[in-house]
Amino acid sequence: MRDVAAIVAHLPEESATFRALNPHWEHTHSLELLRRIEYHQAIAVWFRTRDGERGVNPPEPFRFPWEPEPETPGAYRGDRMTTDEADEFLGWGHLRAV
Repeated sequence: MRDVAAIVAHLPEESATFRALNPHWEHTHSLELLRRIEYHQAIAVWFRTRDGERGVNPPEPFRFPWEPEPETPGAYRGDRMTTDEADEFLGWGHLRAV
């Protein structure tokens, strides 16, 4: 049984079994890399516009068809957390109690 699990875990992405077992089979590392390249190119162009000079209306990353709609405009912006919050999130909180 372990051999079957190992074979299934390393199936090629283009195989029908891989696509049947993985609901997000379309989302590959290559597509994510292309999205990031496109987004950073859009940011570079945006910086040279009047909006970019003022820091308003930045471009949003490309959204794939299988991704849900963002709940609010600008939902793709990053989150902020303190170092203590990050330690707690990662389970490292007990390491700081020295």
